[in-house]
Amino acid sequence: MVFERQKSAKTVRASSIDY
Repeated sequence: MVFERQKSAKTVRASSIDY
Protein backbone atom coordinates (compact mmCIF):
# COMPACT_ATOMS: atom_id res chain seq x y z
CA MET A 1 0.00 0.00 0.00
CA VAL A 2 1.13 3.56 -0.56
CA PHE A 3 0.47 4.38 3.09
CA GLU A 4 2.89 1.66 4.17
CA ARG A 5 5.74 3.65 2.60
CA GLN A 6 4.72 6.81 4.45
CA LYS A 7 4.59 4.79 7.67
CA SER A 8 8.34 4.30 7.44
CA ALA A 9 8.88 8.06 7.29
CA LYS A 10 6.00 9.16 9.52
CA THR A 11 4.63 6.32 11.61
CA VAL A 12 2.64 8.65 13.81
CA ARG A 13 0.97 10.50 10.95
CA ALA A 14 0.54 7.37 8.83
CA SER A 15 -1.08 5.60 11.78
CA SER A 16 -3.86 8.20 11.82
CA ILE A 17 -4.52 7.77 8.11
CA ASP A 18 -3.89 4.04 7.81
CA TYR A 19 -5.97 3.13 10.84
